[in-house]
Amino acid sequence: MLFSGLFLLLSILFLFGFGSAKLSCSRVNVNHLNCLHTKSVALGFVKEQEASLFSLKKAKVDEIIIPYLDADTDGTVIRRELSKYGVLLIDNENIVFNNYINNREQQQQVVNKINDFLNNPSDSSLLVEDRNYLLDFMILSFLTISIILLFKGILTSF
Repeated sequence: MLFSGLFLLLSILFLFGFGSAKLSCSRVNVNHLNCLHTKSVALGFVKEQEASLFSLKKAKVDEIIIPYLDADTDGTVIRRELSKYGVLLIDNENIVFNNYINNREQQQQVVNKINDFLNNPSDSSLLVEDRNYLLDFMILSFLTISIILLFKGILTSF
């Protein structure tokens, strides 16, 4: 029962630790956009952040470099760096659109889609969603299994 309780706690932490991001824009006229940026957790049910962007100028790939220590085959400690990439929305202030990941090309595709919309006045709307459905499925599966194990443990203890 302790194992299933810990499993449930970890599932809930993962549920609220990962989320989705959405940018929806509509073009009011050639010079005026109405964009809404939303970040959510818990499979999209809990809004974490919401921001209106009225002067979205462009999007760009943002890189952060994370230093870490690693050991070489002979045991020598080596300082290495890991790059993570996110999408930065340039408005009156810079807003991070989504989670930083290792895949620059994937983030560049998101940037291209946003910038194509901004540069094409004939496009009336844009919807970009960054969501990892596989991760959502895994978290939901772990949550379901942990609840079943917990209830099974409670029922067998009586």
